[in-house]
Parts: sequence; structure tokens; C-alpha cells
Amino acid sequence: MAYDGEFFWVGEYSADEDWGSRINRMDRNGEIDLVINVQGFELSGVAFDGEHLWYYSLGEGDQDERVVIRQITIEGEQIRAINCRDIFEGNQMSLAYVPEHEEGNLWVLDWESRELYQLDISRDDPEIVQQTQINGATVFGLEHDGENLWYCTVNDIGYVIDDGI
Repeated sequence: MAYDGEFFWVGEYSADEDWGSRINRMDRNGEIDLVINVQGFELSGVAFDGEHLWYYSLGEGDQDERVVIRQITIEGEQIRAINCRDIFEGNQMSLAYVPEHEEGNLWVLDWESRELYQLDISRDDPEIVQQTQINGATVFGLEHDGENLWYCTVNDIGYVIDDGI
């Protein structure tokens, strides 16, 4: 889930072949007023960069096509597809976009390896700015509150990480 100051952008997926993965725009009352069908299956990460959305969902095909983070307009038009196969294997990942982090705006939390990555995505190929192992069993749900990064575990424990800025 991501918040743009007015709406929540919520990733959702289903094994139902009718719609697969999508991102729902939801108002503060919980009403969905826009649905964007997206590529891949098992959508697990959504972030908002102040203008566009970023999302991660497992792609179909071989490993080269599976580990892709996509940037789309809020209408659903794809802007960029960043292949991250050389950085992580990718199964399920959470995303957070932090505009103030000039060295690398996109943060990626790999649920299985419990690795947190800060990525520079300003060029064609993504580059790791920093990487760290984090606490918790299975982790998910990465977000930034303007000062720190937050994530959760399956044990209902929330962690706050100083973002170093």
C-alpha cells in the first residue's frame, strides 16, 4: 500500500484468471474509485513517488522476466520497467519511495531473505546504494514516514529503522 496525500494505492492479486494483479485507488472512507490492472501475478509492492506509481509483482516466464519493478502513471500507463535480476532473486518484495534520499529513492524489502536495499534507479540499470540484513522472521510492509523506514513481521511486530539521513 502507498499513500499520495489524498488516496491510498493498494496492491491486490488473485489466483482468479479473470483479473490477476491490480492496484486499487481508495479514498479515506475505503471506497475504491479506480482499478488498474497490472502485469504479473502475486503483486506485493506498491510505492508512490509524488507523481507516479511503482509496483512489483512476479512476472511470468524465465527468471530474467520475473524480477522487474515497474513505474506507471496513475492511469496505468507503463513508463519504465527495471530489471533487477542481478540484485535479488525476487519472490515477494515491499517497496517504499523516498524523494529526499537523493543517492537512491527506491527502497526494496525482500520478504524471504530479509534484506533491505536502497536502489539508485536514475539510470537504465539499477544500482545498490546500500544493503542490510534486518530483524524478524518473515517481514513485509515497507513504508517511510518522512523520517524513518517502517516494516512489519508475521508476528505482528513493527520495526522502525533510522534511514540514515
